[in-house]
Amino acid sequence: MAEQRPKPARRTAPQAPSSRRSDQEVEDAASQLGRAAALCGLVNGDHLTCPWCGTDKAKKVKLVADKKYIKCYRCGEYSGAIRLVQDHLGVSFPIAVDLLNGRDPRGSSAESDEHRSRRLAEASARADQLSRNSFSAELTSKTVALYNAVLASPYSSLEEAQKYYGTWHISAEAVATVGFVVITDVTALAKSLVEVFGEDLVIASGLGKKLEPGDLDTEGLGLRFMFSKNYPVVEPQIGPAGNCMSMQFRPSLSQKAKVTAHKNGKGDYVPPFMSLRGAGEEHLIGIGLDHLVAIPPTRVDIVEGAKDVAADLTLGNEAFGMPGTGVLPPAKSVRALAKAGHRLRICMDGDDAGRAAQQKVYDHLIKNGFPPERLTIHQMPDGMDVTDVLVSRVAESGDPCALCVKWRSDHAAQQS
Repeated sequence: MAEQRPKPARRTAPQAPSSRRSDQEVEDAASQLGRAAALCGLVNGDHLTCPWCGTDKAKKVKLVADKKYIKCYRCGEYSGAIRLVQDHLGVSFPIAVDLLNGRDPRGSSAESDEHRSRRLAEASARADQLSRNSFSAELTSKTVALYNAVLASPYSSLEEAQKYYGTWHISAEAVATVGFVVITDVTALAKSLVEVFGEDLVIASGLGKKLEPGDLDTEGLGLRFMFSKNYPVVEPQIGPAGNCMSMQFRPSLSQKAKVTAHKNGKGDYVPPFMSLRGAGEEHLIGIGLDHLVAIPPTRVDIVEGAKDVAADLTLGNEAFGMPGTGVLPPAKSVRALAKAGHRLRICMDGDDAGRAAQQKVYDHLIKNGFPPERLTIHQMPDGMDVTDVLVSRVAESGDPCALCVKWRSDHAAQQS
């Protein structure tokens, strides 16, 4: 390929500063990975801190100069320099380019000091919350036993989980298959785990960590637990042997008001997660793998998250749940799916992130030995995931719930 030469700049009359940046300015900014890390406060001694999962382990967060992105090899997330500065500092694309090129931003809006201070404080708070909600964990036979104990605890309820996921019309059978539970007595569970397994193992498992300044000792055990009254809904990831290998937590039914507001069309409701993202790729094995390796060859949908696995099961399909958009399943999970003889259909969410990830998932599966003739990409409807598809199907059947009524109204408006 012939080398591309920069186009000569055209002479123009003097004008007010523009919000546009030249191709050369953008290219220069994109290469400033080290400056991006420094601007975002990610430099920690002689290594970096991950802005997504919060890990500060040396050799885990890298500046991949030849591909021009910063990547965390613990959680799998990555970003280019410009996007990282935009998202982390909450600034526009042109301002991010200027900052990365070591210049004062030009042509930007006349933002007041008060507004700038508030915006940066909000960005800092978001980063702090992400760090607090990311617990590091070790995967050992002992921590696996602790996770299994949470699911089997008398303080955990399958019935409450079936009630919770019924909000999205997910069937009780699907909830049981995926293994969801709701912790009904957070304090009692926390105390029983410490008594049976000991404080050190609870911390190693990622389900708890030492209190930090400002933390409330809500359970009276000197630890901050990942699960709480606000995050008691457990979404486990089950290994091929039937053991729980990891957990994620959703908010509780006490947030029912937010769900109701969403059903009534008064705002989006995207429940946040608390997760063991710091556990590494071998920990995030994929949701539903134990079920898939035990059934005859069939078509399996690759979806995002445990809730979408349950929704796809409700629709009558088989599904494998990606731990997240930016986290790929390890090679051993891919080989297990291939050995089982399944055909895979990649059904990532119909948003920008999901569609951008589809080809990455496809390439990853091929690289790790999955036969390409048994692999396809399925484009999801715009803005919809599998759970949205389930809701729309129920709506078309005449279900009277407010969410379905809204879906029918929106769908009719789109068709007109």
